[in-house]
Amino acid sequence: MKNNKAFTLIELIVIITLIGVILLFALPNVTSTLDRNKKDVMINDAKDFIEKTKNYLLLHSDEYPNKDVTTTFLFLKEVDLRNEIDTSPYGKKYDRECSCVAVKYNENSGIVNYSYSVYLIDGNNKVDASLSELNSDNKYKKIAESNVCNVNKCKEM
Repeated sequence: MKNNKAFTLIELIVIITLIGVILLFALPNVTSTLDRNKKDVMINDAKDFIEKTKNYLLLHSDEYPNKDVTTTFLFLKEVDLRNEIDTSPYGKKYDRECSCVAVKYNENSGIVNYSYSVYLIDGNNKVDASLSELNSDNKYKKIAESNVCNVNKCKEM
């Protein structure tokens, strides 16, 4: 009597087929999760950019806000001197000449309000949103593909 401890060809085909079916269902979930994580990182970079802008304004409070100007535009190269916001999660460098934050100053009955809008671009993708939009449920819709640097975009915000 022979003692066979090996798998038969049928058993191997069944196991390989099962592994293929599992991968078929798992792979799309993994790729969509990875894409969402990249978007989260880019959104957090945009929020960091806004926080750096707030700190910059505090350090330069003698210059900002200019009461005669309702909107101030600050570029990434001005507020991120240590290049901490450098590379996007998509592997490209952020455009430091083009990425900007628009700070809108509004004084009403002695109450000062600031609103912030960010335009952060890496050459393939961009975030174009206000701070409240970055904190909303629709934040993923604020990331779009773009390979064009629109320096005038800040002035439109």
